[in-house]
Amino acid sequence: DGTLYIAGGDIIGNNFLSKETLGTKKAGGGVYNAVELFLDDGQVNDNSNIAGGGIYNTGTAKINGGYIANNKANGNARNNTYGNGGGIYAENSANVSIGGSASVSNNVADGHGGGVYTIWGANTLTLSGSAAISGNEAKDTEGGGGVYLCAGTLTMSGGAISNNMADRKST
Repeated sequence: DGTLYIAGGDIIGNNFLSKETLGTKKAGGGVYNAVELFLDDGQVNDNSNIAGGGIYNTGTAKINGGYIANNKANGNARNNTYGNGGGIYAENSANVSIGGSASVSNNVADGHGGGVYTIWGANTLTLSGSAAISGNEAKDTEGGGGVYLCAGTLTMSGGAISNNMADRKST
């Protein structure tokens, strides 16, 4: 049990690419959250990993301000992963709320979900206020430049998902 409150400051330039080092999945270049995360200001910026370049979430993440930007989910064929969730990766019935003035922007996924990726379970993704998911890119497979919702529900009562890009390579 635990809670992480980020009311300012920066989580910048972290990189973790090994999935098999200790025989367990390693994820979340900037933050790995399994309980509660509150981001009210500050930034999660320029981090990378194979799943969840910025934030890997299996708990509750309430993002009411600050920036999740310029993160990357790297593909890694050796580990049979495609680099999903450039900004945020949520799984196992996780809850992600993005509101206020929060921004998920300019993140890149080598696979699905440049901004946000959800899988496995009854995940909830909520966008409200003036929050923005913008300028993100999913480089390969079926895309989801801004959001790739594989499992769960997306609810929008405000905010914007705009100017994202998904590429589908023909190989």
